Amino acid sequence: MTIKFKHAYKSFGNKIIFKDASININRNSIYFIMSPNGSGKTTLFKIITNLQKLDKGKVYNDYSNRKQFSIFDDLSLYKNLTGYQNIQLFTNFKFNNFEIEQHSKKYEMLSKLHQKVSTYSLGEGKKISLILWELLNSDLVIMDEVTNGLDHNTLKELKNSLIKAKKDSIIILTGHELLFYEEIIDELYILKDGKLFEEFDWKEEGLEKTYEKYF
Repeated sequence: MTIKFKHAYKSFGNKIIFKDASININRNSIYFIMSPNGSGKTTLFKIITNLQKLDKGKVYNDYSNRKQFSIFDDLSLYKNLTGYQNIQLFTNFKFNNFEIEQHSKKYEMLSKLHQKVSTYSLGEGKKISLILWELLNSDLVIMDEVTNGLDHNTLKELKNSLIKAKKDSIIILTGHELLFYEEIIDELYILKDGKLFEEFDWKEEGLEKTYEKYF
C-alpha cells in the first residue's frame, strides 16, 4: 500500500505551493515533512486526503477507500459538546463506555471527559483527538503540529503509540518539536521551493542541524 505524488503542481493565485513535486510513501514507516510555516505542508496533507486537488500531476492513494485520520492544529471538534459526546459522534457510537474510558485514562482525560470542549485547553482538545485516533485504528494517519500544547506524559504516551501503530499504518507527521520527532521517524522529506525531496543523511546530523542546513 502506497501514496505517491508524481510531477505535482499546485498554486493559489501567484503563490506556487508545489512545482514538479514528487513523493513516495510506503506502509510500516513514519514519515516527517520538514519546512517552515506557510510552505505548503497542510496543503500537501489535504491533497493526500482528497480535501484539495492538484492543478497538474497525479496523486496515487491506495488508502483513499480505507480508514484515514488527520489531526490539525485547528481541531475539528464540536465545542458545544463534551469530549465524550465528540468521541461517540466521530466513532459512530461503535465503542462502549469501558473502551472510551480506558483510552481516556491513558491520556489523563477521564476527569474532563464529560466537560464541554469549549472549556478545554489546546492540549486537552488534542488529547480527545488522540483518543479518537487510537479507537479508530486508521490505516492512514496524518498529524500536523500534534505536539503543540501536549504535556510531557502525553508526549511519552504518543511516542510509544506512534511506534506501535506504524506496523499497520502509514504515518505522516510534521511539526517544530524536532527532538520529539527525531526519536521516532523513519524517513525525512524536505519541502522547499515547491519541491519535495528525500534527505538521507539526517540521522547523522540530527533534525535541528538538517533544518538549519536547508532553511
